[in-house]
Amino acid sequence: MSRDQLDEFRNLVLHDPELQTQLRSIADRRAFIERLLQLGAERGYQLTAEQIETALAEARRAWSRSRSVR
Repeated sequence: MSRDQLDEFRNLVLHDPELQTQLRSIADRRAFIERLLQLGAERGYQLTAEQIETALAEARRAWSRSRSVR
């Protein structure tokens, strides 16, 4: 899957409160990733766990950097 597809799926989730609610209720990281894979597949996205892990790590680093700038 391309980075563009991952970005499209992320944008879909960011603009869908129902999807956000479903995902927020998942505390386990592995279960969260599995649910993302399932939701993506249901909508025609071919996501991989590795791509999701990378995106999560990038988001965490960006968040940490933004917190350390204050």
